[in-house]
Amino acid sequence: MNRRGIGMLKTLKSTCRTFPCRFATKVSKIGSGTGIGRIPSGVRGKDGLSRVNMPSIVTHLPRLKEPLPNVPEVEYAAPMAESAATRVTTLENGLRIASEPRCGQFCTVGLVINSGPRYEAAYPGGVSHFLEKLAFNSTANFPNRDAIRKELEENGGICDCQTSRDTLIYAASIDSRAIDSATRLLADVALRPTISEQEVNLAARAVNFELETLCMRPDQEPILMDMIHAAAYGDNTLGLPKLCPPETLESIDRAVLMKYLKHHHSPSRMVFAGVGVDHDELVELVRKYFVEEKPIWESEPESSVGPKQVDTSIAHYTGGIVKEQCEIPFYAAAALPELAHVVLGFEGCAHQDPDYVPLCVLNIMMGGGGSFSRGSGGHGKGMNSRLYTKVLNRYDWVHSATAHNHAYTDSGLFCIHGSAPPQHLNDMVEVIVRELLSMAAEPGREDLMRSKIQLQSMLLMNLESRAVVFEDVGRQVLASGHRKRPEHFIEEIEKVSAADIQRVATRLLSSPPSLAARGDITGLPEMGQVTSALAGAGRTGLGRRLSPFSSDQHFCKSTKSNESEGLCLTDKNVVFVAGLGGIGMDTSRELVKRDLKNLVILDRIENPEAICELKELNPKVKVSFYPYDVTVPLKETTKLLKTVFAKIKTVDVLINGAGILDDHQIERTVAVNYTGLVNTTTAIMEFWDKRECGPGGIICNIGSVTGFNAIYQVPVYSGTKAGVVNFTSSLAKLAPITGVTAYTVNPGITKTTLVNKFNSWLDVEPEVAKKLLGPPNQTSQQCAANFVKAIELNQNGAIWKLDLGTLEPIKWTKHWDSGI
Repeated sequence: MNRRGIGMLKTLKSTCRTFPCRFATKVSKIGSGTGIGRIPSGVRGKDGLSRVNMPSIVTHLPRLKEPLPNVPEVEYAAPMAESAATRVTTLENGLRIASEPRCGQFCTVGLVINSGPRYEAAYPGGVSHFLEKLAFNSTANFPNRDAIRKELEENGGICDCQTSRDTLIYAASIDSRAIDSATRLLADVALRPTISEQEVNLAARAVNFELETLCMRPDQEPILMDMIHAAAYGDNTLGLPKLCPPETLESIDRAVLMKYLKHHHSPSRMVFAGVGVDHDELVELVRKYFVEEKPIWESEPESSVGPKQVDTSIAHYTGGIVKEQCEIPFYAAAALPELAHVVLGFEGCAHQDPDYVPLCVLNIMMGGGGSFSRGSGGHGKGMNSRLYTKVLNRYDWVHSATAHNHAYTDSGLFCIHGSAPPQHLNDMVEVIVRELLSMAAEPGREDLMRSKIQLQSMLLMNLESRAVVFEDVGRQVLASGHRKRPEHFIEEIEKVSAADIQRVATRLLSSPPSLAARGDITGLPEMGQVTSALAGAGRTGLGRRLSPFSSDQHFCKSTKSNESEGLCLTDKNVVFVAGLGGIGMDTSRELVKRDLKNLVILDRIENPEAICELKELNPKVKVSFYPYDVTVPLKETTKLLKTVFAKIKTVDVLINGAGILDDHQIERTVAVNYTGLVNTTTAIMEFWDKRECGPGGIICNIGSVTGFNAIYQVPVYSGTKAGVVNFTSSLAKLAPITGVTAYTVNPGITKTTLVNKFNSWLDVEPEVAKKLLGPPNQTSQQCAANFVKAIELNQNGAIWKLDLGTLEPIKWTKHWDSGI
């Protein structure tokens, strides 16, 4: 044995001598006896038992395996139903108070308010963004932000303010013994903010800095979510921006903010929620600070400028495209390439919809993530999701692919966000389209079970946080008046079947697509190509790459034909040529009553009074005017339509209504009544023709009863209208090729100022106008009502007669067949 070994033994020996222990070991001296199994007599006690290595007890406590004397049996606590119940109380002013008990020294309380960007249609965009920055500043009882911070710090508290598209939340987590202080503070912040001009200016600077920072970050998700909502819902309700537009920064002042607060921070739009508090105590405190003490705006005169009530509009999903060609910074040092971003979405469902839970399961099933995490919510969590296994793991040029599910009170948006280098943008869209189409396929048993378990675990793990429970209580009570327990959602998730997933996916894909893109997007496919691919062009043979955007006509199939399908005009975009005079004006009045999204009027002479009348008739409809003479060359018409499409993105219906009744002006009659109509139709085909991967469209041409039974005194006018009927009938037969359906509406003699200008050909009948108005005829209002009814019937190839206040289809007699 070496010296080191001997030294360690000595040290160990010394340690054993000095180490304190509970038991002292007493060993008797061993005698001379030997033998296996034999115990020497010298180590036996008087009772004959061995005493070798037996401890001598130095404590009177029993051994650990024996129970303690005189100690009652343990009674373990059992959970009681009332300990987890959410109690809700409604005060006399309509404010609701919801609370839930929770163990612990701290509590979370706050206000959940029915407010947010969706209610800002009548205000400068960005009011909610400003309010978020102005939260917890000076109030009637707290002179500045430092006073609020001091109040919180004395009680170990923190505060926060968050906005979503339809909700504003003020919250504080604080020692439960300081619940009075927290309630008083939150009441002051929500109902009695002073909002000085200095604070508004500082908030504007903070908002501007945030906008600049967002533009410089590689992560573009906040900007893209604003863009996809704008594409899905237009410039109203859920389509209004959450981020303050730079152009409105200087338009938001104290007066605007106070007016917004007065109308939106009303008690009936609020829920005061608490977790970890006594409900009865909370009710008394809320009554004291929210009812007995009045809001600051009740003591200030209201500005006469601006809206007087809350916007209660229902969100209408329309679909569309919003894109921005720009430079997005990239960081080579962080191994991040230059990226282009694209988001493709469909209408989802509201959070009270029966399909909400299956859609959440589908969202987890799609999953996805970024090239770093390769998962949703962190490394590894989404490794088995479809967007990971079929996209991120298959294409090394894909930087991220993530599914998002946004749910609101009256609508929802489901979308996939993908990013890739600009040269792969077309491929990125192609891959997203393929994955969206594959959602409707029956999911595998393991895939479905994994997604359901993951959703259940995420739900339960998130609800371990007191702050998350607070928000869940507040949002549910605000939306429905009560809170559904986690057990309810666990059971609903468990019930989701493969058929539910397929049904929800089919529901999504049946809505019009929404597209948002940002960055270097020169390679972005046209919206018509995306629509065509989603309609079925993306389905290729097994083993072949998806190629929905090939120039080959084989892959450019259109959406389903509109033939024989009724048309709901709500949220549609209509272009009306010559919609300001006679029958046209009355028809425009009927159209705006149908809640169109856009009515674009193209006419030779502007009539500001008529435009104002249409806008006032239904403020929800955007009415716009463009000067247009139908006799201009085809090139000019195409240029004008490009401007229109750039402005409103899509056009659903084109109405060709230009016409004159003057056989003295032969060339102009032909140019206006027929050539102009043909040119306008030809020009819009550039945007609609499905052979060019367009979405298709509907054309309504205004003819005349003289088109099938001429007034012989006006042969030029009658001939042009016969040409309109035949031209339109030909368009209808071409619908399977072009994707554009067409029909004519043919008014009979109608009392308008135009009839008084009716001149016969070569003056063969000088009093033709007087004679035409002699027999029974119809008013322009009667004609307009039937006109719009024909549009809503939407029958491809129909020849409608609008005469004497009636609507009647005409059966065209076939006398000859070309044989082709």
